[in-house]
Amino acid sequence: MIRPEEISIDESATLGSGKSVYKADYQNGVGAVKVLSSEASVTALHTRAAIWEGLDHPNVLKIFGVCTEDADPLFIVTEYQSFGDAARYLKTNPNVDRAQIVLDVACGMQFIHSRNVIHGGLKTSDILIKDDGTACITDYGMSEIQSTKNNDAHRYFSPEAWKGITSKPSDVYAFAMCAYEIFTSLPPWGVLPEKHIIRMVCHEDVRPDRPDPTLSIRVGLTDQIWDIVEESWHKEARMRPTFDIVVRLWQAACNGSISSPPAPCLERSSSNVNGTRRQMAIQPEVVDEHDVPPAYSLAEDAEPQQRAFQASPEPEALPNPHSQYHNMHPRQSPSFDEDCMSEASSSSAPRSRLSLHRGPSSPASSYYRTSSPPSSAPPGVQSFDNLPPLRDVKVRPLDIKKRDSKLPYMAEEKDAAPYAQPLQPYHNPRLSVQPPTPASPLPHVNERPQYHDRQSMPPQPTVYDESARPHYNQRQSMPATAPCGGGSPGTTYGVPGPGVARSLTRQFSGMQLGSMGSSGVGSDLQSISDIGSISGMSSSGGVNPVLIAGALQAEVRQRRDPHAIDEYLMKIHFLASQSDKSAQKLITAGVIPTLIHLLKTRAAADERLEPVLIALGTLAYDSLSANTIYRTDTTTTLIELFASSESDDVAALALWNLTRLTRTTDIANGLIKRGLPKQLVERGLHGGSRGASLSAWCLGNLIQSDSIAETLADQGIVPDIVDHLRHSTNLITSAPDDISSGLFVIARMARSIKLAKILAKAGCVDLLAHHLNTSTDPSVLHWSARAVGCLMRPNSSDMSKILLEKGVAGGLARLPSVLPTEEVEPLASFAFAIQRFSCAEWGGGTRKALVDAGVVDSLLAALRTAADEPYPQVHIELALAVSFLGDVGGSSIRKEIVHAGGVKILKSIAQNGNPEVAKACNMAATSISGNIWTRNAASAKTAMNHNWSGGCPEYHPPCPVQYDFEEVAA
Repeated sequence: MIRPEEISIDESATLGSGKSVYKADYQNGVGAVKVLSSEASVTALHTRAAIWEGLDHPNVLKIFGVCTEDADPLFIVTEYQSFGDAARYLKTNPNVDRAQIVLDVACGMQFIHSRNVIHGGLKTSDILIKDDGTACITDYGMSEIQSTKNNDAHRYFSPEAWKGITSKPSDVYAFAMCAYEIFTSLPPWGVLPEKHIIRMVCHEDVRPDRPDPTLSIRVGLTDQIWDIVEESWHKEARMRPTFDIVVRLWQAACNGSISSPPAPCLERSSSNVNGTRRQMAIQPEVVDEHDVPPAYSLAEDAEPQQRAFQASPEPEALPNPHSQYHNMHPRQSPSFDEDCMSEASSSSAPRSRLSLHRGPSSPASSYYRTSSPPSSAPPGVQSFDNLPPLRDVKVRPLDIKKRDSKLPYMAEEKDAAPYAQPLQPYHNPRLSVQPPTPASPLPHVNERPQYHDRQSMPPQPTVYDESARPHYNQRQSMPATAPCGGGSPGTTYGVPGPGVARSLTRQFSGMQLGSMGSSGVGSDLQSISDIGSISGMSSSGGVNPVLIAGALQAEVRQRRDPHAIDEYLMKIHFLASQSDKSAQKLITAGVIPTLIHLLKTRAAADERLEPVLIALGTLAYDSLSANTIYRTDTTTTLIELFASSESDDVAALALWNLTRLTRTTDIANGLIKRGLPKQLVERGLHGGSRGASLSAWCLGNLIQSDSIAETLADQGIVPDIVDHLRHSTNLITSAPDDISSGLFVIARMARSIKLAKILAKAGCVDLLAHHLNTSTDPSVLHWSARAVGCLMRPNSSDMSKILLEKGVAGGLARLPSVLPTEEVEPLASFAFAIQRFSCAEWGGGTRKALVDAGVVDSLLAALRTAADEPYPQVHIELALAVSFLGDVGGSSIRKEIVHAGGVKILKSIAQNGNPEVAKACNMAATSISGNIWTRNAASAKTAMNHNWSGGCPEYHPPCPVQYDFEEVAA
């Protein structure tokens, strides 16, 4: 404890923009004294002080102590930093290494989070610069002692922070805003007032635009760094990386462009800094010092930068994160044999530049995702050196037949033949759809029972786009290998089974919603924050991904047995399918450059491509891994394979890879520029029925933003996608997956009133109403309800009238009653559609149509059905739908809900659910049974939880070609 008489405050020397921090003399030295407001509690202060005493880190401002209980006012004594905060420092030192300053901040935040301390109010004024140029954070935990007096604090608030919730993810969001300010020297959101900021952050999911290329190059804001910033300010808290991941990726980004150039290349900062922080200098080339081949080089338009910095001293409690990475620099690689060094073959030798034991050691680009907004500069495109030319294949004419547009007439069985895929020269005998037997050396796990014929539901999408509802919590299970639609076990992509019009061998298991701790495989849902330690053994019982990657590199480098290479590719596919953590380890071990090299060399040599495509697509499990592959210009090869390959398996796998890669707006824009939509329509939707559904899934995932949807609509693609759904509906042999793919792409396209009207004019409403009123398949009902909800937009009375006239209300009302008892997930889409109807247009006619159709009763029945099931996201969606109905439906609807026991059900679910479920259910209960003031408050909160941009999540189908593990093992 520090008594007031032990310090001497210089009240004329205020520090910072406020008037609460002063320079002071303390113990024969200089310190800084922060005077607390009258609302601060001495008990809370001393409680926090006990925690602060153990925080010793070079990037965390040292707190000398707090005042005694009798002090008035209360105060805190900290280190004094003469350079002030980061904004002030950058004004006088504009050429310092800004990326290193942000990395220091991330390291400081990583440390306090490891001690379970939440900052709660991070902003650029809380980032101070030491005499050696190192950045450190201050005011950590102050939000629990007193409210901030900073007028700009709201500029750094995350969506949940606007609701009064502070957490580790909200700190990550604030860090991203601070990083933006440090690089641009501009406060987030500029001169916008607070009310506009909250609307843009919470309702429109808008973030600051990326600076122009000239500024980005000058301040060192690379594509990789911008990707990390974008990941960190994700709307969904669970999708933001932890600071452990941020530090790891940031170091990789810096190490990918920083080397140790000769001293004359660097100039010391103009300020009188005693440390080693240097000015940044642009270098013409970047030299590779990494001994695992990057397999690609920087394009000419990319201008890599070299920066030198000195790592902060290593704290006692944590390993110094600055030292986890060695310099890794992309360079041109004249030959794969020269560069592709085997990790396994050299792991026992002393390593000076690469370690297999601690942390990731692959090139930095293995982690990054490019998702800059359209207004930002395009990322530097990376491409292969010496790209092997693809074999010259004469493309056969595609079989195109005008499709029947009638509804609800069903095509006869004999009409299915003309839609068969015309390209069927060969099929790889080592790849089939036979399910693995118990004797298989690499069995599937967590398989769920499958529905037959029209009872096979694609899993609920596992990756939401920028506009979707929060993610489901359970990992997607591995696709079962039983043939869909009643096909025989031996059915392949090239050989249709009896009665199957499109025998893409894709099988789906129902999506599970539960805790993230439940086991699952093949997930696209895993958050970047769930990536664990890169070292250690995999979950497959001792098979180490790093060793497998090294063994594959050794085989490829020495050009040995192709069958051995295929064995390793099979193991890579299996490990990556098991968990995202295993996939991350494989990527870290440098397996992606090897796979890309194999793909291009085998494509040129007309060798077997299926194992390479399966392994490569499996590794594209999130936006970062997808961007790693995309930036190598591999998509050009994949598009060419899809467009010209004579093998149905190769064409399907190439398209599946493209679908897996389409996870960000930048990737989607790049694929559109390469002409992928035209290929999807001509060869996919029009070229043969068996490839149509996979093309529709890919086309739907391409629609990552409103601008992309508008662009595709201007290209005249809407009639083609509606025609695909019409044809799938009329064809009696269509599988649920075929119909679901058409519903999915329509839902993804309906992103505005204009687009919804274009879709309706093309005839999609009749099809949606038909499936809602006649189908009993969970997947078809799920995507039909989702598409109906997406068609509804704010103030769209015309669309509401069109949908209700076609009988959509009755179709929605029947949905809960026809679902199998074990299928609960489609109820979320059912609730989503009701929310859209309630918000978009609620007049007397709409209310009467929904009530008469029994939608209110069905909603309550769905709530009862889902009450005892472990599906938290379904509970949240249903609760929000009830809340909306209670708000806009009037007293008659509220009375009906109360009399039916809706409030009791909501409170029961709230007691047994997780905090998010409890919050939604209590809010819905209040909107039904509260007084006028509490109802209005609950309604406002409900409206904040509904995002009008988009509404349909991404969906990535399973691999269309499955390994026959027994045959491969033999």
